[in-house]
Amino acid sequence: MRKLLRRKPCEAELTQAADTLRREIASRTPEESPPVPNLPAPVLSGPGDQNERHIQDSIKKDSDSEEAQTKPLSIQTQRSNAEDSTAEKNSELATLRRACPEVQTYFPGSLRDWQDADRIAENLSPMIGIDMPVLSDARAAMGRQEAATAVMCILEKLGTIRSPGAYLRRLAQKARTGQFSTAPMLNALLQASHRREIVS
Repeated sequence: MRKLLRRKPCEAELTQAADTLRREIASRTPEESPPVPNLPAPVLSGPGDQNERHIQDSIKKDSDSEEAQTKPLSIQTQRSNAEDSTAEKNSELATLRRACPEVQTYFPGSLRDWQDADRIAENLSPMIGIDMPVLSDARAAMGRQEAATAVMCILEKLGTIRSPGAYLRRLAQKARTGQFSTAPMLNALLQASHRREIVS
């Protein structure tokens, strides 16, 4: 057989050799037959490749579609969170106006947003005995919004506070340890205002 394959055999010789091989294989017992190797599945071409590309394209389109749908939802969520945050800040500012009306005596009509509140607190502090280093320390400890709120609450209670600067410094120390919030101060002022309204 090997001699036959070393030269170029004709079709008749190849057919005869193939028949001889078939007979030899058929006459062997199962023990003599060599194991059949596990051959990999043939790679499809032509229409199969087209089908595979079509499936991949479909998956990609579905993925792109899902991503396109996710992005607007993410933007909507961020926009909703921003609106909630703005509404909360406006509510807190309205509470500050109700609890601390005295600031309107010094700066009428100026308390429109938290930037106004921060600027008013900076101008108001020296007028009520709070030095700028003390205000700066309070801003660093509790944030500018809370510091401005604290200054305006101190203004409302100015008649009962002997040293506003020392008082704000103590509040800043509490803020550093997480033990301070202006909410109780505002609530106390609102309750006091409500009691005065009832009496009057």
